[in-house]
Amino acid sequence: MAKKRTVKAERPEPRLVLVAAGIVALAGLLYLPTLDYGFVSDDMTLIVQNQDLQVSTPFGFFGQSFTHWRSTQGLSPHAYYRPLVISSFWLDLRLWGMSPFGFHLTNVLLNCAVGVLVALVLFQMLVSFWPALIGGLAFAWHTAHVESVAFVSGRTDLMMTLFVLLAFLALLRFRRRPGGVSFGLALAPFAAALLCKETAILFPALALFVLLPELRKPALRRRVWLLVGTIGVVAVAYLAVRAAVLTGPAPGWGEAGPGLRFMLALNSLGRYALMSLLPFDRRVFFLDPVALGAFGWPTVVAAAALAAAVWAAIRYRSTPIGIGSLWFLLFILPACDLFPPGRSLLSQRMLYLPTVGTVLAVAASVRSRRKIIAVPALLYAGVMGLLALLSMPVWKSQLSLSKAMVAQFPNDVVARFELAHDLQLAGDWQGAASELRRCLEFAPGDTIVWISLGDVLIQQNDPAGAAEAYRRALGLDPNSALVHNSLGVALLKAGDLAGAEAEYRVALGLQPDLVIARSNLGQVLVLSGRPDSAIVELGRALEGRPDDVGARFNLGVALEALGRIDEARVTFQQVLNQNQRYPGAAERLRALSQASEGDK
Repeated sequence: MAKKRTVKAERPEPRLVLVAAGIVALAGLLYLPTLDYGFVSDDMTLIVQNQDLQVSTPFGFFGQSFTHWRSTQGLSPHAYYRPLVISSFWLDLRLWGMSPFGFHLTNVLLNCAVGVLVALVLFQMLVSFWPALIGGLAFAWHTAHVESVAFVSGRTDLMMTLFVLLAFLALLRFRRRPGGVSFGLALAPFAAALLCKETAILFPALALFVLLPELRKPALRRRVWLLVGTIGVVAVAYLAVRAAVLTGPAPGWGEAGPGLRFMLALNSLGRYALMSLLPFDRRVFFLDPVALGAFGWPTVVAAAALAAAVWAAIRYRSTPIGIGSLWFLLFILPACDLFPPGRSLLSQRMLYLPTVGTVLAVAASVRSRRKIIAVPALLYAGVMGLLALLSMPVWKSQLSLSKAMVAQFPNDVVARFELAHDLQLAGDWQGAASELRRCLEFAPGDTIVWISLGDVLIQQNDPAGAAEAYRRALGLDPNSALVHNSLGVALLKAGDLAGAEAEYRVALGLQPDLVIARSNLGQVLVLSGRPDSAIVELGRALEGRPDDVGARFNLGVALEALGRIDEARVTFQQVLNQNQRYPGAAERLRALSQASEGDK
């Protein structure tokens, strides 16, 4: 008779678990290049322009929306409640000032910590060193995580995932040693996760699923229900606080009808499911809702992924495969256009938390074949890390992000317009003009683009081209006082004083309180040899805007032309008090002073 073979379960020593966690933490340092990156996209509104971060303590954030500062400018805050994230920005600002380095460093360290927790979860559930190590590496190097780490505002997903994993580890501890300590270790991180991002509200469903096997044990049934019920109470309390803070009209779906919403949700699920396993599509956003909602391979993948996840969750409900499948499905659903404010842009940062479930399910599925798949799995993780490195520079600056958007969506007018704006800020006027002309190929009736092209051509010293662009804008909107004023500026640069004066007067006829047009009119009157009329217009301009140094300089020129030397000297001195380097002010004041000394 053949002897029975005993298979001893692999139980790594604690030091090996620490080795795995250390390796994963070091793998997270893949993102060190991002320490040299700047602020981009939402970082500008959440950090750079956010006056709320200037407060002395962060406690007020717990009674405010995520973008509360917008309300101080008459704008509607976004419907998000994430006080712990905004508090972390506040702390970074205290530690590093407005230097992006410190903000990016926090993101890198958070990602390392999350990678370590993923490795610990894998070990706790699989009781195996190699799956924990390789799964942790796959998570740390996952290409779809670049946006979450390299983009400072992606921190919402980093922090939420950190706390969800801590709460989940507490659930695993509760299954081994139910008690009061496990209660606290689960509830506190869950509450913190809710204060980072609203997606964490689905954690109670996962907790109930994980603890279902314990309900079969009469001795534990009461404790399980108490824990799950308490987690539910925390969730309800969070929703109540959130509803109290986020007052105002609820966001809507806009023009998207039920049919489009259904297809957007289904296709989003399909794309996210594929990206969680094969994250090799490095597009930043998916912008076209019609294309996103069309039937195609994402629809087929979504149906297959949904069926597979539900089947695995039911068939393997008490195993890591089932838990991982449900984890992915639960936490990806909020990103699939199921809830207002409408369609998502399929941002890859939405995958950060759900991929924990993907890694867990895949690692559990191949655990028994780890010797066979170890090398391919490491190669797979390495390729993801290499692609992550190649993807990072997209987030280096706003200009690099805009260039990537245009490269990915060359026919998108908004993307090209944003790129033109960023090229302007970088001083590349020729590049900005080229992008604006491309915008006009797709949208020739866009007034704003014509105006922007005129502004760029002015900077390029092409007043004739600028005047033509402004005239095209006025053909679309003839009652814009600002455009008439801009056309006047272009005509003045072209030497057409009469045409410039006429445009300024039209602008003032449309908007009498347009101070810049009145200041410009005064300048034209000075150049036209009518200083007395210029003084009247410039005086009215300075009444409306006393800090208009250009108007004050032109007033000095007009006073000088009328022989009112002492008044002119006082005026030029006021100009220098406002701006010591204002062109021509010091020279004119010096000349007037010398002339006055000569007369004496």
